[in-house]
Amino acid sequence: MVLVARTARARDLRQKPVRVIGMQGTRSGRDEFIFAPRSLGINQQSARRSADRQIDFEVFAQAGLSRKDVQGFYTYDASSPLVLFALERFGYCAAGEAAAWVQGGRIELGGALPVNTSGGLLSEAHVAGWNSICEMVRQLRGTAGASQIANAAVLQWGTAWGDSVMLAA
Repeated sequence: MVLVARTARARDLRQKPVRVIGMQGTRSGRDEFIFAPRSLGINQQSARRSADRQIDFEVFAQAGLSRKDVQGFYTYDASSPLVLFALERFGYCAAGEAAAWVQGGRIELGGALPVNTSGGLLSEAHVAGWNSICEMVRQLRGTAGASQIANAAVLQWGTAWGDSVMLAA
């Protein structure tokens, strides 16, 4: 269960509080499509690759952190490519490089950037990402059991269409 409360109230609760340290909303426009990154030519998108956009990295600025400060990444993975698209969108790797970037255990538990440690929507349940928010809270409290990320302090939720939230212990 996740309960959102003011910091002063959260300190009085039995469970260790987890802080929201940054967030940004879903992007929209002709070049945006909910299940594909810009440049795939789907719907009204251009097929032209576009450079990284600073607007996609606002969540890092709000949190006062960079990607190297994030110990785990969680995303909406109703289909497998969405994980790759989200990693590219938030700059963990360059556009078109995610499939190679995730090789060698990089996104598994114990890897450089564990992704969806509770199984995500494909393996756990399709509840629009709330399962991932609950898992992030467990990770930051140190109560995730066998899927615990060692010393988890900052985790990111981010989707292929640009919304994101950063949580911290």
